[in-house]
Amino acid sequence: MKTKISFLIATILLFMLDACSKKSEVATPISHLKSAQNTTTYHDNGKKPGVEGVDYGCWGFPANCAEPVNIGSGGTIYGPIQNLLGVIATGVTEDIITAVSEYETSLLQVVDKSYIDGILDGTYTVSIRGGSGLSTNGPVYLVILSGTTVVAAYPLTTS
Repeated sequence: MKTKISFLIATILLFMLDACSKKSEVATPISHLKSAQNTTTYHDNGKKPGVEGVDYGCWGFPANCAEPVNIGSGGTIYGPIQNLLGVIATGVTEDIITAVSEYETSLLQVVDKSYIDGILDGTYTVSIRGGSGLSTNGPVYLVILSGTTVVAAYPLTTS
């Protein structure tokens, strides 16, 4: 009888340990996105120009997409962010770093400082998807990368 009880306890403990180890395998959402409501991840199949929500965009879990940020069309950061997106669209690294530095104050209202610092020191790169600037046709995604891995995406809208 003692052996059966010991076996039962050992089996229960084994299942509990196995369950705990599986929980630790679940990816943890990126915690330093600007939005605390991040519930989606950025996807891009590379199809150009592509269809937002089909070929690229934010959906699924774990999270690396911030909630959409409404830049507005007359706000104080609209012009600087629009200018920055134009520079990012060129793909010229040196110009992008210069523009990120120049428009850092406006960018801080959208993107976490750790990403901005990473872009400035070369840890991260930044690209855009969904056009070369802000429009009312849908979001432009500001995508932060470490190598080829997306670490964060910020959907920017004007409405």
